[in-house]
Amino acid sequence: MATMRPRVPAAGGSVHYFLPCCIRAMSVACSTSCDMGAIWALRFLPTRTLMAKAYWMVSYRKVTDPQRVAEYSKLAAPAIANGGGRILARGAAAFAHEAGLIERTVLTEFDSLQQAVSAFESVGYQAALKILGTAAERDFRIVEGVE
Repeated sequence: MATMRPRVPAAGGSVHYFLPCCIRAMSVACSTSCDMGAIWALRFLPTRTLMAKAYWMVSYRKVTDPQRVAEYSKLAAPAIANGGGRILARGAAAFAHEAGLIERTVLTEFDSLQQAVSAFESVGYQAALKILGTAAERDFRIVEGVE
């Protein structure tokens, strides 16, 4: 079976899948001279709509009160989970380069940018942030995924 490769997402977030020969021809219809053989009869290949995931990227630059950070974490974890977040990585960096610091880093995945922002703005997470206060200096970013 031929491998289908994604093309650049179309307007509206749809990703169209084409066979390699179709990509070369810039067409969704294979010709009889296609090197992929009998697949020439396929005129339109399936499409699916994707929504880009979003990620919280949090780097701790300095921790001045580890006890309050621990209290924050106890409140933040359920608030993040209730908001649809999944923690993918957390802990001290295994490697730091350029201006990077070997401090605590947390990477959290959400199904969409809207979900990531809503989780941040939620009552539960805002309560956790109040506990954190000035106990840590952090670089907090929400980044949208590529697909």
